[in-house]
Amino acid sequence: MGRPGSLSDFMINKIKVIDTRGFRKEVLVAMGLRIFAVSLLFFMNTIVARNLGAEGYGLFNYAIVIAGVMSLFAPLGWPISVMKLIPQYLDQKHFKLLKGLIQRSLQVSVVSSFLMSGLLLLLSCFESLSDLSFSLVSAAIFLPFLTIVNIRSRILRGLHHTKDSIVFDQILTPFLMILGVYCLNISNVNNAVLMYSFVGYAVVIVSGIWLMKQRLPVEVRSTQSAFETKKWFVLALPMAFGSGGQFLIDRIDLIFLGVVENIETVGFYGAAARVSILLTFVLQTINLVIAPKLSSAYHKGDKMQFKELVRKSMLWSGLSALPLFVLMIFFSEFLMGLFGHDFREGHAYLEVLLLGQFANACTGSVGIALMMAGKERQVAYLIGLVLIINITLYAVVFPVWGSIGIAWATVAGHTLLNVVFYYMVRRL
Repeated sequence: MGRPGSLSDFMINKIKVIDTRGFRKEVLVAMGLRIFAVSLLFFMNTIVARNLGAEGYGLFNYAIVIAGVMSLFAPLGWPISVMKLIPQYLDQKHFKLLKGLIQRSLQVSVVSSFLMSGLLLLLSCFESLSDLSFSLVSAAIFLPFLTIVNIRSRILRGLHHTKDSIVFDQILTPFLMILGVYCLNISNVNNAVLMYSFVGYAVVIVSGIWLMKQRLPVEVRSTQSAFETKKWFVLALPMAFGSGGQFLIDRIDLIFLGVVENIETVGFYGAAARVSILLTFVLQTINLVIAPKLSSAYHKGDKMQFKELVRKSMLWSGLSALPLFVLMIFFSEFLMGLFGHDFREGHAYLEVLLLGQFANACTGSVGIALMMAGKERQVAYLIGLVLIINITLYAVVFPVWGSIGIAWATVAGHTLLNVVFYYMVRRL
């Protein structure tokens, strides 16, 4: 006679194996698309950098960084809450709430992004920020379409259409930008900004129409909308500081340098940051797939499956990053030279920043896991604390060690945050 509960234990383990295999297959498919997407994005940045030079690329990249940070704060946390709630509404067949959630999230994102664009334009008029006025105006132009891209991407991921999200956001836009820069031989930063804006808005319009007609479930398209706007706002606002703050931590070093350093140094540092992010390629791919699965597992009470997914993300991300880390350190000068001969001067930035990205890869999807488990307030508080620590470190180290000191301070902040997140996930 078997042990009591042995059959149920067997079934639970069997289901867990099936779920993990399905997750692995989805990650591998997303990874194939991501390889192509990352290659295109890297190629786009190298072409733009070669055509514009260090100073022009510095202006262009700084505008994208500002707009990127603002695009995460502009929708007031709705992208993360949408990605968290959509799987729950699908499981519970709350199609009216699902449709209302998507509509309200898009409305909030569009309105708030235009308001923040107005704020950037106002800041560009201040004489004390005259050196940054071009980047601020460019960021104001980029912000609305980047905000819509952000929310639409999370909607697709929540609906389990990660592949579509990658194609629209990470393949189509860089491809059209490369085509435009190459065919029109764009070597002026003003024209580069116009091209990026034209491509971005065109992709947003086409993909938005396609999403509403093709990827929303029939039950959602054919039903009336129901709204719980107050509840959604209460859930979303803490996530704004969590997701936006996480991205801000990744970019605050570049923003700080834009204020205190010359734009050429910003160009070198920005190129190094772009290259260093390649080290977390596998982690970024896993993050695209894992969030809705973590949300479903946690809110079904399946904490074993939740922690298994986090463990898998750490294992795959860390093991894949190790050989790449060694190669990128060894060939750092060559990698920076892909942006242009002058960019080789920034290889020291790359070597330092790679240390922080390696720590990020080894801790896996811990930040997303905490937000999917309803710990968005704790995540926001910790990110705010680390931001204060980072900015304080910048103010201390910059007068002594210059921009390389900023890189070391950034690594320290990233590592501290990821270690704390890791121990918080273990205690769930």
